[in-house]
Amino acid sequence: MKELDFFLSYLLYYHNELALPTGGVRKIPQWAEEALAKRLQEADHGFASYGMVQQWLSETLGVEAEYHAVYQMTRYRLGAKLKVPRPEHIKQNHEQRDAFKKTLPTTLRCSGNTTASPVKSHEKSVISRRMRAALDSRRYWDG
Repeated sequence: MKELDFFLSYLLYYHNELALPTGGVRKIPQWAEEALAKRLQEADHGFASYGMVQQWLSETLGVEAEYHAVYQMTRYRLGAKLKVPRPEHIKQNHEQRDAFKKTLPTTLRCSGNTTASPVKSHEKSVISRRMRAALDSRRYWDG
């Protein structure tokens, strides 16, 4: 048992002494990464692109880093994603859209659709029309 304890202590000691760090040297220092993480947590301040993050690091903190390094740090180490709204048509009427969203559940309940999906209701009506057409054609052929 003493041999095992000695071996384990020897292994732990020399492993810690000889262990080399994996990967390369980080281009963005830890303090800059922490400052960016703090900035990303603020609700009022956001970034529209990773290029803007790169520019902010350069202008505010004086850290020059390549785009890929900024992207890797922001996306994978900090876990942040760009939040970009879906595009909308320039002629879209916002009042009409909001009114439609408010009245849609009522409209669906009045139509008797309990699944709250107009697509499924349409699919059911198409299937029932096809079945009726198939039955009608059988009547003619049965004679």
